[in-house]
Amino acid sequence: MRKHIDEYLVYLELERGLSATTRASYAQDLALLARFLKGRGVTSPAGVQAAHVREFLQSLRGRRSPTTIAR
Repeated sequence: MRKHIDEYLVYLELERGLSATTRASYAQDLALLARFLKGRGVTSPAGVQAAHVREFLQSLRGRRSPTTIAR
């Protein structure tokens, strides 16, 4: 998963022109998601299902701000 996250962060920098601070926030969010998925046996983007994403977002409620969850 790390390779895919790194490629996405490069895309955010080069193609979208996002600031280093914004990219760092995305990196933190994606690392948290990757750990969550790994705990459920998902190790590649192809294995991610909508139910995983819903469960992850639900797990953030009460622990993260609405802005972070929306990002």
